[in-house]
Amino acid sequence: MVARPPSHEKTHSAVVRWRTALAIWALTLALLQGIVIASWLAGLALMLPSWASSIAILIGCRDIPSARARAACYGHLICGAVGITAFLIAGPYAHPWAMGLAAPSVAIAVPLMWWLRCYHPPAASNAAIPFFTAATMTTYSLAVVLGAVLLFAAATTLDRFSPPPLLQTRLSKRGGQAG
Repeated sequence: MVARPPSHEKTHSAVVRWRTALAIWALTLALLQGIVIASWLAGLALMLPSWASSIAILIGCRDIPSARARAACYGHLICGAVGITAFLIAGPYAHPWAMGLAAPSVAIAVPLMWWLRCYHPPAASNAAIPFFTAATMTTYSLAVVLGAVLLFAAATTLDRFSPPPLLQTRLSKRGGQAG
């Protein structure tokens, strides 16, 4: 049996994957830090966990409807509004029974996003966050709006400056040559 020399194709593929992973890391870090800094500059000092999930979908799943700018923006706004409404119905204090409204809030927000054609799964947590945060509802609502606007801007920018996923796949199969 003759030993074959190492394939340059595998080495090239590994290098491309590492470069892509590094680019994804840098873009994720830049977008999340941008949102956190903007939140801090706006005096909100609030980081919503749903932003991290949204950024992951916006960067890693460009070809799904949930990664579109409209879905990210309106999904966060809808779910935030449902959560704030449920919290205000429960009253100004988070009684133990009020925590039980977190699940129904999410259960209302999810089909509402779907019905309005702006389904963005990470935003669903915004309907529950008001029951678990120490922030005032004014601060929380401003954070939701700020995050929605910045996610919309990020998704729009990604759409503008990155080729469509099918084109990326075709280009990578042809060695980066269009046509």
